[in-house]
Amino acid sequence: MSDTPAVVHLKDVAKHYAKGGELVKALDGVDLAIDAPGMTAIVGPSGSGKSTLLHMIGAMDRPTRGEVIVAGQALNALPEKALTRFRRQTVGFVFQTFNLIPNLTALENVTLPMEFNHVPKEERLRAAKRLLDQVGLATRLTHRPGELSGGEQQRVAIARALANNPPLVLADEPTGNLDSKTGQ
Repeated sequence: MSDTPAVVHLKDVAKHYAKGGELVKALDGVDLAIDAPGMTAIVGPSGSGKSTLLHMIGAMDRPTRGEVIVAGQALNALPEKALTRFRRQTVGFVFQTFNLIPNLTALENVTLPMEFNHVPKEERLRAAKRLLDQVGLATRLTHRPGELSGGEQQRVAIARALANNPPLVLADEPTGNLDSKTGQ
């Protein structure tokens, strides 16, 4: 580990919840430090807490206990409005289930995060078209998610995660629906 502070730092993080009268310990005492720049892969069997861990790092859920510090921000102490701003400005998230808005086109799904960051319309459109071209979907801009294959939806989700040029991208099985060449 370097002398610079980790971009992601978790101290004794736990996430427990009740499910069907049973206590589920999705995370229990996780300590983690990830330095930047670079790429880190978190691997493990299904149900081992990988998605829960990403949701903690991405400020989409709060831990039952422990401390989550990302990009110098102690997320536990932030009120909901500040967490929303943090997510918008700091994290791009590729969800396992895509989470595309079904009544929006591919282009609109990618421009939406930029709209929340008050990026001017022409700049949003230019950037979204460039990102969709980079993921091989330049000819599918006007298609809605229901008109796209699973792999195409996943690529829209990847483009959307990159839309605000976030310093941190969290990807939950980002290439699960892609062939090996496209995934690369």
